[in-house]
Amino acid sequence: MLFLVQSDDLAEIVPLLQAGATGFVSRNDSVGDLVRAIVAAGRGELVLPSTLAARALTALARGESVGSHPTEALSQRETEVVRLLGQGLTNKDIAQTLILSVRTVETHLHNIYGKLGVCSRTEAALWAVKRGYEPER
Repeated sequence: MLFLVQSDDLAEIVPLLQAGATGFVSRNDSVGDLVRAIVAAGRGELVLPSTLAARALTALARGESVGSHPTEALSQRETEVVRLLGQGLTNKDIAQTLILSVRTVETHLHNIYGKLGVCSRTEAALWAVKRGYEPER
């Protein structure tokens, strides 16, 4: 999987690599860089910014977890939302499951992103999967 990231931030890249990502391109990369990254990823190569490659691979080899701890604890409802997000549910599906409005789910997701220090739905879902947020039985 090739991911588009906000910046060449080690704290953003290492957790994604630990979750199985094979490459990254930054929003600041040129179109040529993007094309080269897609071709390399298609060949099964690891695609990392040269400025971070050595540090990211060293962190992986040492089993380090860079920036993976949330700064604030999730509320019970936010935990339910992130659990369903990790299962791949849409906002509408989450709203129906928890008997909430879609707008309320969007608000919870916004709060979750801030607490986890992530920038996207995909990062939050990866965070949930990595930490074993499974369906309640």
